[in-house]
Amino acid sequence: MPLYTTEAVVLGSMDFGESDKIVTFYTITFGKLKGIAKGAKRSKKRFGINLEPFSLVRLHFFEKKEDSLVRVSACDLINPFQGIRDDLFKIAYGSYMIEVVEKLAPERVRHTELFTLLTDFLGILEARGVTEDLLRVFEVRLLDDLGLRPHVSDCVICHTPFVIGAKVRFSPEKGGALCNRCVKGLSTIQISIGALKTLEMAIKIEPVKIPRLVFSREVRDESREVLRGFIRFHTGSVLKSLEFIEKIKDIK
Repeated sequence: MPLYTTEAVVLGSMDFGESDKIVTFYTITFGKLKGIAKGAKRSKKRFGINLEPFSLVRLHFFEKKEDSLVRVSACDLINPFQGIRDDLFKIAYGSYMIEVVEKLAPERVRHTELFTLLTDFLGILEARGVTEDLLRVFEVRLLDDLGLRPHVSDCVICHTPFVIGAKVRFSPEKGGALCNRCVKGLSTIQISIGALKTLEMAIKIEPVKIPRLVFSREVRDESREVLRGFIRFHTGSVLKSLEFIEKIKDIK
């Protein structure tokens, strides 16, 4: 059995039996992987924080054809993102980032851009915290990397260009914005032309300029509703980390 090595972000882990852990990784080489770490509960010296969410690690694993889980043989810590772990609000936003990746990313499909997006934004979160604006940028670029880019340039059905002042809705089912003539019979969310242009800019902007992107209050509220609705459509559920974010907002 060959031994594979790849960089990976730990998305989550759970106890399995008396001594093992089942861990979900997002890897740069193999995409999302689930593995079993034998004896991980008993061997803190061997794994420690390396199997906890947010950790960037060098994963060593092998697999058997008959097993659905890979076997974790070793996990070397590269970056624990400790600055996230030390702050409740950063934990909340970081938990959302890794949960949405875990829910949307298919297993065993390589998306190098998505791995880079996740590690870059965890770095931004650790260094300066993440605003609602940056979270929207993360969401829309995540969708883009997974081939789920929301269609915002014109009507997703008839491709009529939008003009200033036009009434526009967004359909999670159709995957994009709709003109007033094409909304009948569909569940939609209101969105302005300004919000559509901001989302389009968020997809195309150079990574180094992302922290400078600032949304107006209207754009922030509309894009939050649209992207959360779109992600909920694709995951089929409300993410637990979003509920956590809403609960702690009152603490500030």
